[in-house]
Amino acid sequence: MIILHEDTINEAELVAKDVEKHWGIKSRLINENCDKLFRRIPHFSGDSYLVNKSSLESLRSDLDKKAFMVITPRDLYNSDKSQNDDWVLGSQWGCASVVSLARMKTENGVPSNIFKINSEKYNKRVSLLCLHEIGHDLVSWENAPHLTCAYWVNASTGYKQVLGSHCLDNKCLMYEVVDIKTPSPEQGWLFFENPWDEGKGIGIKRFDAGIDDNANRLYPNLFCEKCAASVKIPESYSEK
Repeated sequence: MIILHEDTINEAELVAKDVEKHWGIKSRLINENCDKLFRRIPHFSGDSYLVNKSSLESLRSDLDKKAFMVITPRDLYNSDKSQNDDWVLGSQWGCASVVSLARMKTENGVPSNIFKINSEKYNKRVSLLCLHEIGHDLVSWENAPHLTCAYWVNASTGYKQVLGSHCLDNKCLMYEVVDIKTPSPEQGWLFFENPWDEGKGIGIKRFDAGIDDNANRLYPNLFCEKCAASVKIPESYSEK
């Protein structure tokens, strides 16, 4: 696979090492300015960006449809409508993944370019985030029918942010995380939709969706038994 990074060589090398360790996938690292892949959100404070999906698709063609990951220090959002709810740690579209380092360097996930935590905690966060996004392509919906749609629910407003298909096992790499630290019940919760409730909203609430919590309880081989049995590495991850 290809790892594009914006002057974040240490993080790119860390991810390349872990991807090869766990899945035998070799990576090619490219340091590149990725301005064309992002659109600045002018009415948000700080360096806030949306992913330009059309440019991402064009890049995929330029890279001969090889699987790739973009590692960026930019703070990323799914939407420019709600700054409080719509920021994201990472996103995945088929064999293309984008991850943000903006909230990795502080204790509570406040965006910063300055390190306020030790390197061990930072590296663990970065590795888990990147492996999770790649995992979405390796553990696909077609191969893993046990995955179910997850949402972030704002306790104050009732706003539900769609987070995609995830595993219900909180020790699995494919469990969803919504923040660096698990939000308090007063802030909101992770909600899993039951496949059988036919849109009635009868699902499962979870209050353990922080990336630090997930990192500390993760299975040694990353996946639960069901996700591990569903792994299939697409040809796009080969450098041949």
